[in-house]
Amino acid sequence: LNEWDGTSWKGVVNLTNNTTAHNPDIAVDAAGKLHLVYHETANGQIMYMQRDGSGIWSTPENLSRTSEEAREPTIVVAKGSLVVAWKQNVGGTNWEVYSCEGSHGSWSAPVNASQTTGDVGVWGCWSNSYLHAGGSGTVHLVWEDNSSGTYDIKSRLRKSKE
Repeated sequence: LNEWDGTSWKGVVNLTNNTTAHNPDIAVDAAGKLHLVYHETANGQIMYMQRDGSGIWSTPENLSRTSEEAREPTIVVAKGSLVVAWKQNVGGTNWEVYSCEGSHGSWSAPVNASQTTGDVGVWGCWSNSYLHAGGSGTVHLVWEDNSSGTYDIKSRLRKSKE
């Protein structure tokens, strides 16, 4: 990560150790810890890393845990919990939006958040899923979906657990 000194960015740190990584997204929690998710193309998985208060990055964790390709992650902090969503290939031809939540070292199993019915084809839930956390801890997930043959914007809501 680069640091801004008020005039320019200083220093570059390679976080993924020369693996082929794409689509990074980052969130900052109330304690100032940084949370990074990205698509690692070598294994086709969604990876997570955390930077602690001393500036040390954790070892990458596999969040998608699938034999299928997973891409384009997004992350938010919602009332102290992290929520991650991504698109994932299902059965070789369909794409769905999956999500999990938790924290460094303790993540829920991935769940199908889009739950598209029928054969969505290769362009099904294709891209651009986004998360937003409201002040109450409610998480809003939106994505682009072509399962009906036209591109629609779909949405799901996850209410706070409290």
